[in-house]
Amino acid sequence: MRNLLFSFLFALAAACGTTTATPSPVNAIDCTPGESASCTCRNGTSGAQLCDDDGTYGTCACDGSTPTDGGKVTPDGGASAAGGPTFLSFGTNVKSITEGASVTFTTVVSHPQGTDALAGGSLISLDGAIQYGPFSTGGAQKGAYSLTLSWYEISKSKTIEFTKEENRVFVAEFFDAEGRRSTKTVSIKLHCNGEGACSGSCIDLQNDNENCGKCGRQCADGECGDGKCVSIKESATRAACTTVCSTGGGKCDATACTVVGIAGYYSSATWLKEQQLQTCAETPAASIVSHGETIPFSSVSCCCVMP
Repeated sequence: MRNLLFSFLFALAAACGTTTATPSPVNAIDCTPGESASCTCRNGTSGAQLCDDDGTYGTCACDGSTPTDGGKVTPDGGASAAGGPTFLSFGTNVKSITEGASVTFTTVVSHPQGTDALAGGSLISLDGAIQYGPFSTGGAQKGAYSLTLSWYEISKSKTIEFTKEENRVFVAEFFDAEGRRSTKTVSIKLHCNGEGACSGSCIDLQNDNENCGKCGRQCADGECGDGKCVSIKESATRAACTTVCSTGGGKCDATACTVVGIAGYYSSATWLKEQQLQTCAETPAASIVSHGETIPFSSVSCCCVMP
């Protein structure tokens, strides 16, 4: 695909000659990094320029050089078929969306034989497996197309799931009447204002019992806190919390609860004495003496983080 992009740029250079360029638009702000657009050379022909990381367009390529963004390796922004559709611009009205929002993709496409030679286009996924929908014409400008997608429609095609955010790439694909195909890519950020997303919905992964720390991780026994399933495990066996928690695959965590563990002692049905354990490795004593009475071990409750 990259070779096709280079061939297209060299073809533009041949048409432009070796003249210096007057970038157009000049330092346009709020473009999408990696996005390319047409620009005007001094001899009146067209060149191409890429959007830099700072959101402004770089130098217009008119002399056979490949447009760059500050000297970095440029991303593969698509391919243009020789004699087929040519993208003059492709971008979005916003750079990111969250649940409940929408994004509009707009593009301007030309053709050597005129816009009547265009057969139309659609928005697809990077691997071509998903068809988001066809572009529709609109506005006074010939060759102008647009398509609006909601967060729900994007997730319906490919489920939105992430821990922090996702950059999703979309491809505009246009054909002419003779079947020549040209593509152009753009990406937008999908986010939940710092939270995660599961099955297309924004989720607090730090405290959700059905999606604790990651999508689908259920806290069947205990509560979700700080992205961990925390459970209080009890045992009638006198053992350290490290051993108690390991039953069922858990792990004693000295930071997950207020206390690591509590050992219970008793002498009668109405008398209960508790001893706080300080570390996960501490083993409860066999008995304690309280008010001159020896009280035997009864049980231990431990703070465990479950898988």
